[in-house]
Amino acid sequence: MPARPLSTQSLLELLDLFEQSDQSITDADGQRLRGVPGWDLARLQSLRQRERLDWLICNGYSGRFPAPSGDEHVPVELAEDDDPKQYAYRCPETFRKKFVSASEVAVYSVSVPKILGQIATLLETPMAHRRGIESPAIDSVLWNLGKTRIGHFWLLQNMLLIIVRLPHHHRQASIILAITVWGPIAALTASVSPLWF
Repeated sequence: MPARPLSTQSLLELLDLFEQSDQSITDADGQRLRGVPGWDLARLQSLRQRERLDWLICNGYSGRFPAPSGDEHVPVELAEDDDPKQYAYRCPETFRKKFVSASEVAVYSVSVPKILGQIATLLETPMAHRRGIESPAIDSVLWNLGKTRIGHFWLLQNMLLIIVRLPHHHRQASIILAITVWGPIAALTASVSPLWF
């Protein structure tokens, strides 16, 4: 099922989550999960709850939670509760048992095929050239987004690489454009490096 079009701000927030999805979080059994904890999703401003469900995958549940304690947050151990919709922890101030919703301690990652498909659609990559989206060239690091009219697009972590082959009279040169399209400021920058073949 094709994803619904996103606003620019929603796409930038998803790309930011995509970048953060590589962080390691330990669950209650000591297993490492990759993703962003649910309590960090509260900072998303334009991505609505329903859109989050379409774009994010739950990888498991964190074993720790930053519980409020005065003016700060203190990491506390989580325990499964009889109710599967919540987890329990001991309040660091009162030592009483408190609860937090399972969605808040869930560890999420962005659906890679969906987000890369969205980027490929924005780049107007034909469907026939999108094979690299499903199978990364380097696992979780480098994806081939396909070939378009302007060049060949690759996604390397937080950079979009475009390989543009220049016409023959330019000595068979190719240009690699490295474009950072998201980040804390969401600024667009480009650097050009000629490659001679």
